[in-house]
Amino acid sequence: MGKNSRKEYLAKIRIHYRKAGRREKGAILSEFCAVCGCDRKYAIRILNAKKRVPARKPGPKPVYDQVVIIHLKALWLAMDQMRSLKLRAAIALWMPYYEAECGGLPSDIKAKLLALSHVM
Repeated sequence: MGKNSRKEYLAKIRIHYRKAGRREKGAILSEFCAVCGCDRKYAIRILNAKKRVPARKPGPKPVYDQVVIIHLKALWLAMDQMRSLKLRAAIALWMPYYEAECGGLPSDIKAKLLALSHVM
């Protein structure tokens, strides 16, 4: 049994297992163990487990969206990978040339690039 088919089977059996009474749970558990080839205790843990909610990444939320990061990286590479303190000051000087090269920037992205912090 493949991994995806096992997950589908588990999802269907889990619904029936939770609604079942004590005797039906034993039968469902025996069938599940026979089909998947696992121990009863492990099967009980799997069938009683709640659906996992993905954990939030630790740390602060991102300040700049992906579009701003793409333009910032392009500017940074064009400026020979300048360090952050000098990069912040140089963005204002390089902005007209960068806009001419890429065909202009929306005003909100331009404002975010000009307002970058040197501590990213």
